[in-house]
Amino acid sequence: RVLYTFGLNEDGQCGVPIRSEHNGRYFPIPVAFPLRVSISSVSAGSRHTLALTTTGDVYSWGWGHLGQLGHGDARNLNVPTKITTILNATFISAGGVHSACIDRDNYCYTWGSCTYGQLGLGKEVTETRKCIVTTPSIVTLRPDAGVKG
Repeated sequence: RVLYTFGLNEDGQCGVPIRSEHNGRYFPIPVAFPLRVSISSVSAGSRHTLALTTTGDVYSWGWGHLGQLGHGDARNLNVPTKITTILNATFISAGGVHSACIDRDNYCYTWGSCTYGQLGLGKEVTETRKCIVTTPSIVTLRPDAGVKG
């Protein structure tokens, strides 16, 4: 399988090198992945992209200044880079400035901006991490958050 990309590439979100003479990609071009990597799904955020492989690995690239790429820092990447802390993912989702995935054991991981609580990690995380989580963190239910049915 080949992943093709097109559109705005100002922050590398197309997964190809940024060229100063034009930041837009008007025709589909292939995105380079390591050999034997097969992509099963893609999710495009505002200015970053996630790709899920058939083996459960997650790759990210694009604008990462709010940690939404999940690599432990806040930098941009213009090539798909594997998030090494995620294994056996089955679902991915890229938001505006945050990202999420679910693994085969149904754990939900989130990372990126938590300004409005969108990571689901609790108020303490929002206050202590200055609203940026740069590595995938497991979302847990509070003990008193029982489901009413």
